[in-house]
Amino acid sequence: MERRKKEEKEESNIEKLARLIARDPEVNTIKDVYEKIKELVGPLIQGMLEAELEDELGYGKYDKENKKTDNSRNGYSSKRVRTSVGEMELKIPRDRKGEYEP
Repeated sequence: MERRKKEEKEESNIEKLARLIARDPEVNTIKDVYEKIKELVGPLIQGMLEAELEDELGYGKYDKENKKTDNSRNGYSSKRVRTSVGEMELKIPRDRKGEYEP
């Protein structure tokens, strides 16, 4: 019973994030909320792109010891994308052979 109460009291990361946004002094309107959400979506997508390339190459960014391919990272290209929260600029990771297509 005590464990259940503890679990109910724990706040999820999403709830913590929502609370932080709500308490931000720069957030006064719903438009401000959307801007904050947009600020979150960019890094989220960026992280997903990085993880996808890592999975495709089979090794982490600085993990040269586990590199079992002749393909490697080759910088980034800039791309403007439209999302449900608006347009944003992303850095699309590239691979040397040009095989990675997000």
